[in-house]
Amino acid sequence: MKRAGIFALLLLSGILFSSGCASADDENYLWLLAVAGGESGEGTSGEVPFEVEVGDETGSPDFLFDSTRTLDIYVNVLDPVSPVSGSQVRIYELVDGVPTQNVAFRARTGVDGIVTGSMEIDRNIASVILEVEFEGQVYSAQVDITYVQSIRRTINLLATITPIEEVDSDGDGIPDEEDDYPEDADRATVLRYPREGNYTVAFEDLYPRQGDADFNDYVLRVNYEED
Repeated sequence: MKRAGIFALLLLSGILFSSGCASADDENYLWLLAVAGGESGEGTSGEVPFEVEVGDETGSPDFLFDSTRTLDIYVNVLDPVSPVSGSQVRIYELVDGVPTQNVAFRARTGVDGIVTGSMEIDRNIASVILEVEFEGQVYSAQVDITYVQSIRRTINLLATITPIEEVDSDGDGIPDEEDDYPEDADRATVLRYPREGNYTVAFEDLYPRQGDADFNDYVLRVNYEED
């Protein structure tokens, strides 16, 4: 395993794709993209410039028959004064290059500005969208996880921000509108495998002949959920 440490300083002003970016909510703001040799700059009105340290741990994944694999997550958000608590961290799956609404990981930074945890993800998923939201601003980047075993990002904000209060009935750090269990502090997210459809498990006894579909043959459609 090797650690890829890349330090990147990104500009939030004038980052546009050919399709155009109309707001900070636009997915084309690749704010966590590691750009070697970047330069410091100022954000546009209402946006906060920042530096990003990328320290993802990479390596060749072990071959297993499991349909899912586990990735460790570490995200740290800091401003010039102190750690930034309450930043929402989400990871979405990419299927055939298209972002989905399937949330594989969701948490909020604590008083130390850090989110740690792990996520289970289908082995067929090669890329994800890492999204971090603070005080109404959302920035995201595509992360190729083919050889990634641990996603590690440190975000240094170059200006302070004013907190925005959000309703969190159970006090688990996840706002009610994003919490699958808004009244239960021990649970927040429901993960379904596979995200859509079902796995198929089949048994063919080959007797008296293959494909005879008799009562000794068995086909099972399976899906399971975790919370």
